[in-house]
Amino acid sequence: MEWIIAVVVLLVGGSILFEVINDLRAKRVARAYCEENEIEIIELKAYKNAYGVYFRCHGKREYARYSYYGKGKLIWAKDSPLEIIGKANKTR
Repeated sequence: MEWIIAVVVLLVGGSILFEVINDLRAKRVARAYCEENEIEIIELKAYKNAYGVYFRCHGKREYARYSYYGKGKLIWAKDSPLEIIGKANKTR
């Protein structure tokens, strides 16, 4: 009986650890993207089904949502921060 409890604890602990490591990787890749493109990051957030990056664009706080698919692959949900900044530059 004790081994069943130990297995369950290991599975739950491993699942939580995997999620934390994946969140850290996703944030690291987004931070590298923003630094590479000289975008000022305000905050990186991990949500249940996606991640978000808050950044500064012409003094305003903007938001872009993305998903992370391993090996440094980001999929932007709507517009990337560069596209948002580009649109803001066109309207100025």
